[in-house]
Amino acid sequence: MEAPELGYGFRLHHIGAYVEKLSDLVPIERIIKDPGQGVYLSFVKLGDSTFELLQPIDKKSPVFASAHRGQKILHLCYEVDDLHS
Repeated sequence: MEAPELGYGFRLHHIGAYVEKLSDLVPIERIIKDPGQGVYLSFVKLGDSTFELLQPIDKKSPVFASAHRGQKILHLCYEVDDLHS
């Protein structure tokens, strides 16, 4: 996609989504604990799309707060060829 205002090579990398229990969806060995973000996470491909599934570690996680406000889609991650320009 050519979108100079967004950055050359602008493309969707993944969609971040809340899940209640990650181990019900992916094998335990594919789950990563990220204490800095307060989540367990795993990347999964569905067709041409990649999802980052996020489960809060505890109630202090920002993901927990978002999910309990009804937000299940948490973020969209884009990549560009040159972030600086």
